[in-house]
Amino acid sequence: EWIANLVYVTNPMSSGDDYLRDIMKDFQDNSDLIQLKYYFEGINCCEELENQKFIPQKKVAFNIIKDYQIYKEDKTNDFDYIVFSQSLSYTPKSADFIVDIILDYIDLQ
Repeated sequence: EWIANLVYVTNPMSSGDDYLRDIMKDFQDNSDLIQLKYYFEGINCCEELENQKFIPQKKVAFNIIKDYQIYKEDKTNDFDYIVFSQSLSYTPKSADFIVDIILDYIDLQ
């Protein structure tokens, strides 16, 4: 429970819904909060997770940014971690140079 706020800047070529509904508070896509769940041993893997017994964990603000071009982060929201992913299955080797360009915009002090 060390995350206080999660900002998800989506791939502009996707619909931005490539996360599991199971992580959302009350299993609702539009809740703007994630809430992980602690499931007990012996859950039935064939049944929907929302029908299983669980202990809800801390609520975390979840902000989805679908247009990266308008996204600006100011100094009031310092980040401890940034995750940038590159899918080997979908990204051609010829696009590797883009990673270096993106790193130029991130202060890694």
